[in-house]
Amino acid sequence: ILPVEIYAWDECGNFDFCVVNLKLIDNTGNCGLTGTRIIAGSVRTEYGNGLSEVSMSLNSVIPNYPLNTMTQTDGSYMFESNTMYFDYMIEGEKNVDWMNGVSTLDLVIIQQHILGLESLDSGYKMIAADANNDHRVSSIDLIELRKMILGITESVEGNESWRIIEANQSMDQLNPWPFVEQNLVTNLEEDMVAMDFIGIKTGDVNGSVILSLQNDLIDNRSSKLNLIIEKFETLKGEEFVLPVRSDNFINIFGFQFTLESDGLKILDILPGALAINKQNVGLLSEGTTMSWSSDKSVTSDEVLFYLVVKAAKDISYTNTSLVISDNITHAEAYQGASYDLLGIQIDGAISNAEFTLGQNIPNPWLGQTSIDFYLANPGLATITIFDVTGKVLKTISNDYNQGKHSITIKEKDAGFTSGVLYYKLESGDFIATRKMILID
Repeated sequence: ILPVEIYAWDECGNFDFCVVNLKLIDNTGNCGLTGTRIIAGSVRTEYGNGLSEVSMSLNSVIPNYPLNTMTQTDGSYMFESNTMYFDYMIEGEKNVDWMNGVSTLDLVIIQQHILGLESLDSGYKMIAADANNDHRVSSIDLIELRKMILGITESVEGNESWRIIEANQSMDQLNPWPFVEQNLVTNLEEDMVAMDFIGIKTGDVNGSVILSLQNDLIDNRSSKLNLIIEKFETLKGEEFVLPVRSDNFINIFGFQFTLESDGLKILDILPGALAINKQNVGLLSEGTTMSWSSDKSVTSDEVLFYLVVKAAKDISYTNTSLVISDNITHAEAYQGASYDLLGIQIDGAISNAEFTLGQNIPNPWLGQTSIDFYLANPGLATITIFDVTGKVLKTISNDYNQGKHSITIKEKDAGFTSGVLYYKLESGDFIATRKMILID
């Protein structure tokens, strides 16, 4: 409160005064100081690459806050003209493009960590692997990420596609939780230009995220994993089973792809040499997706898995009947200890036009049924009957002459249970599988 003398004069020069107590109120809260300062920094990945299009927020008790801006191409951001001697809090958010950088290879690496075979080597990767944001890395994270890879879900509930965390906090490599996602400025007195953050892409533990169109990954899938499907002919409405093999399935840790079919509806995928179940498959309207991974490499020349299909039209198999694509899930496989990236293709289907396996008659059946088959060459032929889990129920193996043959299957001989069964013919390089139904 300041005493102020107030004077008044008239036209003749007469005057008088009074003393007024004047109370000054500083509406800006600066005690008369009105200077401003800059608050700035950057958002970068663990590898030092700038992260663009992060929504940065600056908050304070001052009117007209919070302020918002976006990071530039190099990850930098700036808030100008911030009133001195106040506290500020900076946060970043980016929650788009969940699938960017996420693949089955990440599942292979996370699975290695969970089993204690090879640990993730930074706290940032631990945060990335924690897909469901429950502050630990577990098989649940694998399940959630695989559903995204298969195209079943678009995100993971309870988390964001990017975690933007304060860059200078100490980070426990094995247990980084809880972590700080804000940068604080207390009593701003000078320009603060190093308020930096680290951007962590959820699900990406191998650093494959694409940060910009100019930073796209080079497609080095020049080597191919060959999936082989025998040629076949079928009529509209017929259901049958196609075995899928490979002539170069060597030291494979995992693979993923989209399978598109012309005239064939894929009903199910059954395990063979690979332990594939419903969690590895997405039966979508746009195509069938697969994602398989293993904690150790697999080499096999046996049937990898079986496709259960139904013909939507009469089909004579060609290279366009079943095609591997990147349409939903990017087609790639991972080979060897360094996880070399391979493409995937359905290669050179084996021609077995003279070998055939007929549909059992009657079907559905009760009591007994007959299976006809034709051999192009004399030799050993084996009929195997198995259930939907792949369990072998009966095997018939004999030497046969070239030509047509028929065998009879009796329900009581093997103690079959009612439901869907499959039977497979193997003779030399020829393999064919069909479905039959046993009723009560």
